[in-house]
Amino acid sequence: MSGNTNGNTNGNTDPNSTDSEPILPMFDPDRVEPHRTVRHRRDRPKFSIPKVPMPRRWWSWALIVVGMGACGGAVAARMAIVAIEKDLPDPKDVLTYSRVGSTTLKAEDGTVLQKIGPATRDKISMADMPKQLAEAFISSEDTDFYTHSGIDYQAIARASLANLFAGKVVEGASTITQQLSRIAFLDQERSLARKAREALLAQKMERELSKDQILESYLNLVYLGSGAYGVADAAWVYFSKPVEQLSLGEMAMIAGMAPAPSTYSPQVNPDLAKQRRNIVLQRMVKAGFITESEQETAAATPIAIQPSNPKYQASEAPYFTSYVLQELPKYVSKEEMELGGLTVETTMNLKWQKLAQETIQNAIADYGYGQAFEQAALVSIEPRTAKSKRWWAAMILVRVSLIGRPRHSGNPVQRLRRLSMRRRSPLGFRLTEDTSTANWW
Repeated sequence: MSGNTNGNTNGNTDPNSTDSEPILPMFDPDRVEPHRTVRHRRDRPKFSIPKVPMPRRWWSWALIVVGMGACGGAVAARMAIVAIEKDLPDPKDVLTYSRVGSTTLKAEDGTVLQKIGPATRDKISMADMPKQLAEAFISSEDTDFYTHSGIDYQAIARASLANLFAGKVVEGASTITQQLSRIAFLDQERSLARKAREALLAQKMERELSKDQILESYLNLVYLGSGAYGVADAAWVYFSKPVEQLSLGEMAMIAGMAPAPSTYSPQVNPDLAKQRRNIVLQRMVKAGFITESEQETAAATPIAIQPSNPKYQASEAPYFTSYVLQELPKYVSKEEMELGGLTVETTMNLKWQKLAQETIQNAIADYGYGQAFEQAALVSIEPRTAKSKRWWAAMILVRVSLIGRPRHSGNPVQRLRRLSMRRRSPLGFRLTEDTSTANWW
């Protein structure tokens, strides 16, 4: 019994019991461990969110306010970017861009008679562009042109530091793509809104155009002073030669004028132009485009300019083109003329025009003194049979050359106009737009 009462391994708590079956202990809540306490479902506590102590220091509240402001600012900035992107022009329009107020007059065979307004007189493709000329502009304006996506963040940081240490603006960070977007689609306004549009448009241009298309458009549109728009115009205006004949020093000088044409022009400041040329040459060496010996040779060459007027500024048939410009408002609205980009295709034959001028000059020299006249006029008309409405306006081809004022009564131009109206011809010229295929007959 003592073994049963002292060391009962079956858990029997009654010493008087003789039954061998184990007796389960009664439930004693004091002996139950806390994690095994059984509670009724109604007695269980409901789930609740733990309370987070609110910050009591001022800097905690400041961090919360700043964080909320940053999130709100980011959302607002994103909404503004989306709104600007929807309003951006088509980057491909830059490939056919013409400046406001520009008009081109062409002869019968497509030869340019005259270009009026701020137009690029002579364009050149990348295939015909001297390699070192393009490299000179890349070295001067945008060293990382072929690696960035429209915006050069390293250049922005570098220019910011340079301008900060100098205390003034001494270096820019606009890429060639940004400059092209500003030339073709934006203005020179200094504002954050314009800068944002410029950056977004540059990135869009990089996505939709190739690098060569961007560079070619830029080199044909950048203003280089003295009425020169593009590198081909600059080569003619400053050196009276095509771009293929430019030397390395001349290419560097033209590229150096891009930031400030009126300041770095060799016609205005020869010394500054030379300094700028040498800077461009040094950057070409640093970029690996030329060797140091080539740089030294080009820098030692003196600047020898041979100025010329821009091509097609003066007309080879001034009386004829003047008359066409007088008649042009009858077929084109004033708004369209101010917008520019018009190409007027006339029926002028330059070969006949030169023969007519020689004939008139010889007639005045041979018969003017004896018949007492010093001025003469010639109007030549070639009638043709129209085979379809497409050639309706070509029924009368007008060749006009007026030397002075005719002595006989009546105006031959007025008679020509009446004859043209009877023939239902709009004075022998048609209009086309550079940016479309629309024709006015």
